[in-house]
Amino acid sequence: HIGEPPDSRTMEVLKKNNVSYAHLGRKLQSKDFDLYDHILVMDDANLSDVLRLKGNSNVKAVIKKIRDFDTTHKGADVD
Repeated sequence: HIGEPPDSRTMEVLKKNNVSYAHLGRKLQSKDFDLYDHILVMDDANLSDVLRLKGNSNVKAVIKKIRDFDTTHKGADVD
C-alpha cells in the first residue's frame, strides 16, 4: 500500500483517541532496522520478506508479528 494513508478503520481509532498522524505507506528500507526499535508485520509472508531484507545483519529493531501481542490468537496472521 505504498503511498496510501492508513486503513480507514485505523484512521477511525486514531481520530477517536485524538492521535494525530501524518504518514503514507512506504517500502521498508534497510536503514529502518537501526532507525526503529520495533518492526511489526501483518502475516507470515510479510515476516519472511522482512527477514530476507534484514539478512544476517545484527540490527537494533525487534521484528514481530502484530498478533504476537494478542492473548487470544497469539502469532496469528492479521486477516
